[in-house]
Amino acid sequence: MKKSLWQKKHFQQRCFDRFGTSIGKKGRKKIISDIQSGKAKCIKKQSLRVSVFEVEHNGNKMRVVYDKQRKNLVTALVVRNKPKKDGLKTITKSMTTGKPEKEEL
Repeated sequence: MKKSLWQKKHFQQRCFDRFGTSIGKKGRKKIISDIQSGKAKCIKKQSLRVSVFEVEHNGNKMRVVYDKQRKNLVTALVVRNKPKKDGLKTITKSMTTGKPEKEEL
């Protein structure tokens, strides 16, 4: 099997694993057209050929990895909110005394 077919299969499997829905050919084409037309937000560029985009599909916000050379979706990732660091306390040991110290992040 060619790499592009493996990528399609992998993307469909990850969508089912992470979102509980399967995305068919029309859904993939819609996401790809959103990426190519600039409607999707580019999160980061992994290489010259691969980028991560944030898209919304059927009410699910997801990040997808897009292969520009093959014009194909590679995988789907869950969007997670970063935890707030306000008010969190951690206890660390001092390197000199070995006693616990309280430190705010």
